[in-house]
Amino acid sequence: MRNRRAKRAATVAAALLSLGATGTFVAGVTFGLFSSAGHVSGNNTFTAGVVSFGSPVSTTCAITPMSPGDASTGWSPAGSNATCTYQVTFSGNVPAFLGLDLTITGAAGTPVAPYGGSTPSAASGLFDGTANGLQLLVTDSATNFVNNTTYQNQAGTPVSLSSTSSVTDLLISRTASTNGATDTITVNYKLPTSASNAYNSASSTIVLVIHAVQANNNALPVGCAAGNVCSSGFNWS
Repeated sequence: MRNRRAKRAATVAAALLSLGATGTFVAGVTFGLFSSAGHVSGNNTFTAGVVSFGSPVSTTCAITPMSPGDASTGWSPAGSNATCTYQVTFSGNVPAFLGLDLTITGAAGTPVAPYGGSTPSAASGLFDGTANGLQLLVTDSATNFVNNTTYQNQAGTPVSLSSTSSVTDLLISRTASTNGATDTITVNYKLPTSASNAYNSASSTIVLVIHAVQANNNALPVGCAAGNVCSSGFNWS
């Protein structure tokens, strides 16, 4: 008897919305799995495993109005704004590797003229990939995924993010997750004191997606490090 098994990613999505003045971090869970009820011949039964995520269904993190110099409590030095955290629980019955995708979109605001100066050109978003815009630190307890304005590719080289960037397949850990394992993604942030009137009312949205794929018969390449992109030589779906 044969049982066809197809790997499919499970996803968890989260969004961090910074409106220059206010913002929201929203996360939700969807389920993706591979499964078979089995085919019976005599006493022989074959059943596919399941890759899935558990609770929570959603999480919301409100960001208070920000001024240049404001930072979250998890930044160093710490500010007073709330750190955004999102915890997921893996509930599959086969081990799985977890990956993190990140997408940034930005919208220009309405710059105003500073006292004694002229109106600056609008920044492309509150996060624009420069040292003057919003800075990000995306981590879990063991791994850095985004550090200020960069992430690391599969070779370990820093790559700059922009106000409209997408990054896929950041490896959460080289150790496969098993049933009941939890992971908490944390988003800390700071708006530097160098942020000028060019950022007035600018906004940025950062969307995080956690996905999973079976670890059995799906070995990680030797060069894939936790926190870096791991896509070449590995099958996520």
